[in-house]
Amino acid sequence: MALKQLGAADVDGSINLINTPILVYTVPGGAQALMSNISICNRNATVATGVWLWVVANGGSPVGKNAILPGIDLAAKGTIQDSGQTLEAGGKVYFQSHVTNVNCVISGDEK
Repeated sequence: MALKQLGAADVDGSINLINTPILVYTVPGGAQALMSNISICNRNATVATGVWLWVVANGGSPVGKNAILPGIDLAAKGTIQDSGQTLEAGGKVYFQSHVTNVNCVISGDEK
């Protein structure tokens, strides 16, 4: 298995807005993804935030039943990680934050 970055997104306040689910990664057609690491990082020096992470099967949406991190508190300069998630073709990963300067990076493999 060759690990690589599968997707990354940043809550910047202009393109990717606060309090809005942001698409980080979509599994390509005909593929399956093993996400070996999902990291959400709060780059703010003094501002904590709440973060959400959804792993959504093809045709689904970022709602409560798909949440794997449901409004978790993330300290200033903090990071939350998850691992071992899999998705089939068309599956999507979304994340959300209350503040800007928070990003999500996914690494893993597609087959």
